Amino acid sequence: MSRYSRAFKFFLIAIVALVFAGVAIAFAASNTVPVTSYAGEGSGGVSGYTVTDLVYTLNYASPSTIETLTFTLAPATADEIKVSFDDGATWFLCIAGVGATKECDLTGVGGPVNVVDVENLTVTSWYALP
Repeated sequence: MSRYSRAFKFFLIAIVALVFAGVAIAFAASNTVPVTSYAGEGSGGVSGYTVTDLVYTLNYASPSTIETLTFTLAPATADEIKVSFDDGATWFLCIAGVGATKECDLTGVGGPVNVVDVENLTVTSWYALP
């Protein structure tokens, strides 16, 4: 009789699991998304910026450090601009402002930038289209 009792318990557990699975599927099928919502993914071209007319201003009291970096950005419109001199380990926020000439204060957090440590310049910028 123990053999039938064990089979009955297994059968009962299997039935309960199937009921729970059916309820979960029914619940998931009843979810609706409003028509005003959008989801998905897409792709588009990324046009780059051109950085020209770089001007490094050395610190007057300590000319071995760079105080500011000024450059021309084309196109001029940008929401945020950052520069790095160490492959992205340290970033400095620049003033996006109106006009093509941008200025970066390199004396803040992460600064000053020592002239001898500058190996490359990385400029990153983005603009959200209206």
